[in-house]
Amino acid sequence: MMAEADVSSRFDQIVTNRIIRSLSRAVDLFDDCIILLENERLTSSLIIARAFFEQAAYTTYILDRAEELSGDLDALEAVLVDLDNSSEQRRRLFAEDPDPNQAHTEAAVAKYGQKTPAISTAELIKSLQRALTKLGDDEGKARLMYSTLSEWSHPTLFSVVHAYTKGVPDTPTSIGMISAAEARRAYIAWALSLMLMLYVVWTERYDTPEE
Repeated sequence: MMAEADVSSRFDQIVTNRIIRSLSRAVDLFDDCIILLENERLTSSLIIARAFFEQAAYTTYILDRAEELSGDLDALEAVLVDLDNSSEQRRRLFAEDPDPNQAHTEAAVAKYGQKTPAISTAELIKSLQRALTKLGDDEGKARLMYSTLSEWSHPTLFSVVHAYTKGVPDTPTSIGMISAAEARRAYIAWALSLMLMLYVVWTERYDTPEE
C-alpha cells in the first residue's frame, strides 16, 4: 500500500497535471478567439468564446472535486474517468462490449464498469459560478452568460435574425443602447475575462502565505 504522504503527493500531482492540460487548451482557445476578434470575425469568435467558457468551467470543476475529495486518490481517478468519458462518443463506446483496440476504454471498463455517467453542462457551470462568486460576482452571471453565448453560437434568433437582418433595432443595456455587433463583442470580452479568473484560482491553490 502507498504511504499516506505518497498518496497525497500522487493526488496533488494528478490534479496539477490535469489542470495544466485544461489550461493549455484554454490558452489555445483564448488566442484563437483574439485573432478572430481582431479580424472582425464575430460569429466565429463567439463560437470559440463559448468553447473557452466551457474549458474554464471544466477547470473549476476539477478544482472543486479535488477540494471535495481531499486526498481520496481512488475517488479522484473515478471522477477523472467520468470526465474523460463524458462525451457522446465515449458513452456510446461504454455502452457496448469493450473493443480490444480501445485499450483505454477496456481498462476503464475493467475498473469502473461499462455504464459511466456523463458530466452535465449544468454541473460545470455550477463550479464556474462558485469560482466567480468567490471573486465577487453576486449576480450569478455564469448561467446567463453561457446561455447567451450558446444563443449566438446556435442558428437561432440572435445569431441569425439579429446578426444578419438589416434594420434590427439596438438593444437597451445597463451601459446604454448597443447594436448586435457591439453586443457580440461585449459577450466575447466577458467570456475572455475568465482567463483572469483562471489565473486567480490557480495561484490561490498553489501560492502559500508567507509565515
